[in-house]
Amino acid sequence: MENWDDLRFLLAVSKSGTMSGAARMLNTNVATVSRRIERLSEQLGTNPFQKTRKGWETNPMVQGLIEAAQTFEGNLDKEIHQVSSPTGRSPVRIGAPPIVNSQILFPALIGTEGKMKTIAPEFSDRLVPGGLGDHDIVIQDRLPDTGRLLSRKAGKMNFRVFAPKGYNGDEWISLPEASGYTGPTELGRKVFNTEPVARASTFMQIFELAQQSGLAAVLPETLAQKHENWDPVGTEDDVLSYDLYVLYHETRKGDPVIDATLEWINYAFQKAKALP
Repeated sequence: MENWDDLRFLLAVSKSGTMSGAARMLNTNVATVSRRIERLSEQLGTNPFQKTRKGWETNPMVQGLIEAAQTFEGNLDKEIHQVSSPTGRSPVRIGAPPIVNSQILFPALIGTEGKMKTIAPEFSDRLVPGGLGDHDIVIQDRLPDTGRLLSRKAGKMNFRVFAPKGYNGDEWISLPEASGYTGPTELGRKVFNTEPVARASTFMQIFELAQQSGLAAVLPETLAQKHENWDPVGTEDDVLSYDLYVLYHETRKGDPVIDATLEWINYAFQKAKALP
């Protein structure tokens, strides 16, 4: 290969799924990304990606090359972090469900300067579980089924139906059916024996909608219990629990930046009392 740097563009498009996303990751423009991918296509004799409605999907013929590039990138990052002076903070990209970011990770930023002296986390919300994408670490409620990813259990999050004090109705709010998470809606149906009257795409939106409407909602215990005007509805058995896992690429094992981030994430779950 004449230009190894082209692999950065190959990997960026694979991670982001779009030319524009790859351009943002690499701090360049779409025209440059397109030109690099076209040059790489000429070298390989095949197009690395196929355009679909969902974005750019990887050509199976180059999957091995992408995995090799990801391994090279991970090993390079690890070696750089191991030899670099620990005087500054290294950026680390963390992807997690919005409710995990807001209720577990963000509160742990306060008063943890000592635990975070070597890392500068960059948070993003992930609504759909999957691979790493353009993140260094992701937190999700299921183990990976593909890819060379390492995982460890971070903790869990419990959900119940909550309603304002004195609520006697049967109208409630849940996630959309298309979210892929049917558990919260099934729990609400069990408690009220009715269908939800409204839906929102995240639990933070559900909570805000419930507050403004005065309706019941399926919510994380960590969120609802922070507000004295909310009471659980149903029996003690009407609880839904999701295990949460931390995922990162196997080449980053032993990377001091990843290790420091994992330690901080563990602290965040301890502080939120969301451990297994």
